[in-house]
Amino acid sequence: MKVLAVAIPIPAVSNHQCFMLPPLQRIRFLRRINRTEHGCWTWRGAPGFWGYGEFCYSVNGCRVRWRPNRLAYSEFIGEIPAGLFVLHHCDNRICVRRDHLFLGT
Repeated sequence: MKVLAVAIPIPAVSNHQCFMLPPLQRIRFLRRINRTEHGCWTWRGAPGFWGYGEFCYSVNGCRVRWRPNRLAYSEFIGEIPAGLFVLHHCDNRICVRRDHLFLGT
């Protein structure tokens, strides 16, 4: 089985082009987030390399893997330009709260 590093791009949403999950995978992703009113929204899905977690699904027989923080940024904020990383204001690697995420080098 092939392993892809990114999802499939789709037309622009709002003012940015982003990657969007297939609807059923988006529901799976959202169910794995522990939301709190204040503080971090933590990833409670599969653990991944370097402590960031991992979210996997298949598209046309190819396995797609995302770090939850990158997927959350792509889904809720916008495109991640080449060469930039998704960083956390809270320094919590499993946090996926949109206002805790920002791009950096």
